[in-house]
Amino acid sequence: MATAEVRPRTRRQDEMNPLAARGPHSVTLATRADRSVITLTGDMDLDHVGPLRTALQEACTAPGAPARVVVDLSRLDFCDSAGLNALLHARSLCESNRRTLTLTDPGPQFHRLLSITGTDRLFDLSVSGGADGPAGGAR
Repeated sequence: MATAEVRPRTRRQDEMNPLAARGPHSVTLATRADRSVITLTGDMDLDHVGPLRTALQEACTAPGAPARVVVDLSRLDFCDSAGLNALLHARSLCESNRRTLTLTDPGPQFHRLLSITGTDRLFDLSVSGGADGPAGGAR
């Protein structure tokens, strides 16, 4: 069995690659009576997508979980194809489990990602009055 030593990044490495220094990154899942809310903070890229996949799997497939899954994007700084792929997979999981997936408060970068990939027509997008989910329901 091969092992690899993982060394912490140095300040110099972060200065040379400013995208690596972004943060904090978090995924939180809150279950309410009528919906599960997943809140993303920071970047959703290949290095940070694992917790998102886990939260989406739970919200979309757990027995007894609410039928509505809301992903709050208001604190998302950046999303790449890994994050988008996780959301596309969640859309499929929700459909097969008779649940709905709504993305709330996407920023300009996420809108652009959806537009250039042609996936903008696949998601239910909404703007909310707060982080608890869509105000007045999804559009």
